[in-house]
Amino acid sequence: MNNTQTDYARSVTGWKSRIDVALTTVHRVVLQGNVLDAVLDENQRPVGLVDWLVARLRRADYQRIVFFDHGSDPIIHHWENKEQQEGLSALMKLGGQPMIRRKDPSDPLTTLGRLHYLLADPLVSGACILMLQEHRFRSPSPEAMALHRLAHAATDAVNTSPEPNATDAVNTTDSEEGGVEPPLMLRNLAILLYPDENLIPADFLRDPDTAIIRLPYPGFSDRFDYFRHNQPDFYRDSSAYDPQNLARITEGARLSELQQLARLSQQEQVGVSALQQLQDLLRFGKRENPWATIGTMAQVDEILAPVRSQHEAVDTVKDALLQGKWGVGALADPGARRPPLICFFVGGTGVGKTMMARRMAHFLTGSADGLKVIDMSEYRQDHSVQRLIGAPPSYIGFSEGGQLTNWVKERPFSLVLFDEIEKAHERILDIFLQILDGARLTDGKGETVDFSQTGLIFTSNIGTDALAEGGLTNMAETPPREKVVEFFTSEVRKHFEKIQRPEIYNRLKSGIVVFNFILQKDAKADITDKLRVMTQNTNGRLQGGGRIIEADDEVIEKLLRYVDYQRYGLRDVNNVLVTRLSSAIARFLDFSQTQGFNVTETYCYRWDKEKGQVRIVRGTA
Repeated sequence: MNNTQTDYARSVTGWKSRIDVALTTVHRVVLQGNVLDAVLDENQRPVGLVDWLVARLRRADYQRIVFFDHGSDPIIHHWENKEQQEGLSALMKLGGQPMIRRKDPSDPLTTLGRLHYLLADPLVSGACILMLQEHRFRSPSPEAMALHRLAHAATDAVNTSPEPNATDAVNTTDSEEGGVEPPLMLRNLAILLYPDENLIPADFLRDPDTAIIRLPYPGFSDRFDYFRHNQPDFYRDSSAYDPQNLARITEGARLSELQQLARLSQQEQVGVSALQQLQDLLRFGKRENPWATIGTMAQVDEILAPVRSQHEAVDTVKDALLQGKWGVGALADPGARRPPLICFFVGGTGVGKTMMARRMAHFLTGSADGLKVIDMSEYRQDHSVQRLIGAPPSYIGFSEGGQLTNWVKERPFSLVLFDEIEKAHERILDIFLQILDGARLTDGKGETVDFSQTGLIFTSNIGTDALAEGGLTNMAETPPREKVVEFFTSEVRKHFEKIQRPEIYNRLKSGIVVFNFILQKDAKADITDKLRVMTQNTNGRLQGGGRIIEADDEVIEKLLRYVDYQRYGLRDVNNVLVTRLSSAIARFLDFSQTQGFNVTETYCYRWDKEKGQVRIVRGTA
């Protein structure tokens, strides 16, 4: 036995052998799962599932084999009389018989009429292969019910005796009593293909005359067999052709996708040494990985400069971006596929985690629009996973897809921020595990979404409730960086141990970026910058020569006293400006409106000690 025969013998021991047995033991075979993919035949060549089934049926001595993709003309794959097969094929297309072809080819009765006409012959064993997909029906609401009726009736149509006028030519035999015996009914078979297992009628699962067989997605051995026996399909690159390594690199790919890679390899004249480029070209329409073209680290420094008090975090993020650019994560394991960037931002509120992510998106894609923020507090419930990846077939919202998967399909080269991950339901964590392990996710429609160009950022406030226990509150000075990193890293580990998901922590710990507490000087600088912007925008509404001059240091110092930057970070700066300054600006603009905003005097900010607020008064500071 040669290698090809050995590999096929090994592969046929699973679902293929179950199908071989079912072809001669039951009247109905239901195939679910990966029914739209290719299959390796006896020569380890990829063929369509229908073609493979036809070959197995012919080997089992079925004389008539017909395939129906519902709503289309039937395809007669095998007939005991070649001339008759050609005539019937023409008849099915021309619709010469009213009972065979109705006005609407998607009508289930049309399919049943054709099945009955072609296969209901008591003297000939026949088989029908029927593809059952929801989208083949015109009306969206009763699709599942129509499929159920068609699936039940298909077996009856195949195994029911033909109409009287169709049996006139059937030979009969005389019995010993002188009567007429009906001919022996040969075995007929209906093979029903369900891409969506949710559409399989429940009674099929309990029927002893129905074989339910799941077709799995190709595993490592299937991909290895494909590459081992199909090397000529790829552009010449024999030195780099290692079937075992290629099978690892293409983890999760279907055989039909491997065929597409082979065709693309010949078309682009690119060998398997650049298989990653071929995969990117196939999935994203680009051979060049956009991560390899991101800007310089000097540009990163400029773009991340507005993130205050986080010099160490900025340095860590720069390293992560560099690793994503050069694909360093794949050097130790070239066959593994992971997202190019995985960061876990942890720290107190208002310390710049979201701002850092927005600036990173601006650096990578040229716009903050390259960041998708998903608030995990909206995903606390078990059913909320459907909002993320899409509802399964037959459920409300199926056609809309998921918030996460839709984004990555449309913008694969981007960043996704999962805000406050600790609030997500545990089923969401299972989704994260899929993405972190293989840079892919199966959505509600059964489609594989590729995350190999998508950067992932998780943010968390884990540990902020335990700051007092860690001795990090009410300190006269900002705690040492080493102590802050140790504290938050430990709290993240404890959290995932507490919810019994240490495997999540294990995949995220190398990407943990601890954010410092906000320093007083940075809080003061933030007040100064925001006050300058508010002043400029207010002056922009004035039409005369008047204006508000910049605030002096005294006013800024007074405002700073009210900012609890150690507890709430820079977010509290906005709160203080609203409560201590916004009313004064509103009153000033209301006063200016009475003069048609034609203000000619100079105004300045003054601190009102009694009210603890800023006033705008005529004059200079």
